Amino acid sequence: DGVLLPPTLSQQTQPLSVPTGCKRISQYANRASASSEYGGGWNAFQATGAPSHTGCAEQMTGSWAPLNADTQRNKLTLTFANPVSAREVHVWEHANPRTAAGFVTSIVLRGLDGRSYTVWSGRDNTACGEKLSISVEALVLTNTVEVYTQTQGVAAWEYIDAVQLKGDDCTSTPSPTVTLQPVDLLIDSRPSSTLDRVMGGQSTGQLSQFSVSLDRVMGGQSTGAASLLPRTGYLFEGFLETAGGGFAYLRLSRTSAADISQYAAVELVVDVSAQGQAPLAFQIELIGNGRSCTLVSSFALPLGNYNDGQLTKSTLYVPLAAFKPKGVWWRGGRCSGSSTSLRSVNAIQIGNYYQRGSYRLALHSMRAVGKSPSPPAGYPRLPSNKRSKRGAAQFLRAALSRAEGLVVKGSPEASMAVSVLETAAWQVVRTDRATSSSAKNALREAARAAAKLRSEGQSPERIATGLQEKMEKVLRVDYASY
Repeated sequence: DGVLLPPTLSQQTQPLSVPTGCKRISQYANRASASSEYGGGWNAFQATGAPSHTGCAEQMTGSWAPLNADTQRNKLTLTFANPVSAREVHVWEHANPRTAAGFVTSIVLRGLDGRSYTVWSGRDNTACGEKLSISVEALVLTNTVEVYTQTQGVAAWEYIDAVQLKGDDCTSTPSPTVTLQPVDLLIDSRPSSTLDRVMGGQSTGQLSQFSVSLDRVMGGQSTGAASLLPRTGYLFEGFLETAGGGFAYLRLSRTSAADISQYAAVELVVDVSAQGQAPLAFQIELIGNGRSCTLVSSFALPLGNYNDGQLTKSTLYVPLAAFKPKGVWWRGGRCSGSSTSLRSVNAIQIGNYYQRGSYRLALHSMRAVGKSPSPPAGYPRLPSNKRSKRGAAQFLRAALSRAEGLVVKGSPEASMAVSVLETAAWQVVRTDRATSSSAKNALREAARAAAKLRSEGQSPERIATGLQEKMEKVLRVDYASY
């Protein structure tokens, strides 16, 4: 229990001075770990991103909770993307029962100098559904907040929905950094594919060189084939038939678990798509011990061209902060248990869902990386036959149509819709002849806003709806005659 005691005020040392040239920013955590967690919809990851609830969420998922309802001490550790000279910390609280709210005992900032600073300790009078807000008097350069909790006089689950850190971003000041070597996620992996036969789907194909896992209970007809690429990576292709089923996925099972808990994103090097009229989305799932819910996010293949007989490559990034728990399909994707730990990823699954037609994914590389460049890096220009305002208008309308069909399926597929729309927006932004300056600015800001909301953990349905509205407005204003 002693490890859960925060440093006392007497253990603090002289705070760091404030560098010049800083700007005030606010941010939500993008990583979290805990001394204890209930799992499922109450794992530590639920405390990342913006608040999920308004009002008291007494028995609702979407917050961190410890394993047991008791009066033991617990610690929630949150990491933020940008080190700041801290000014404020805000903690959104819920509890089960609700009367147990007001459970924070102290807040500690872990400085970049390696020291810990207790910036608040005392009586917490926060009610369920409200936030504890503190001002930081000492000046500490940090990107890590530790929240210590203990319910008072009642055995209960304390819930933390979100934690926000406000401070001065001092980008001009060098800070200690640890260079993370990328983790190759294709090494030590064994592929297999699964089709939609369990749901009566009609997609078809075979798995070249590897075993096929087909569920023929309801006579599905989707197909998929996987094979080794000439140098490295895998080729996954087939035809997706949405009648009855509508999914096919490639599973890469690892011979040893990968720890990617300290990384920022999954980097994928893929061939662009030469099929269809819109970006093609795929779900990517991180799988743990097989008994827990997976973590799911998405990416989309940009449309592109051939170069010397070969499809051009694109490097895409999926932030780890954008992954959300996903349960089994017969429970509507709802997660009711523990979810995959980023410390132990045993398999990765990449799937095509509800997008009828031919698909082709050439996956040359997949790595966990410590940082990723800001868009539009990685997104190519539109293919040559769409490098006009008319072509761009058709492309955006096709992307909106594909996204609309995915959003209605629910959260995991809504994430795919966001990827389709973000990719379409960035491709148009990259293509000068296809857009006006006003359309380019509007699409750029829409895509940036969506990416920020994904990193903050906002619901994919909300993000997709916002993107749809902004892109439809661009079509009305800038492409009305096309």
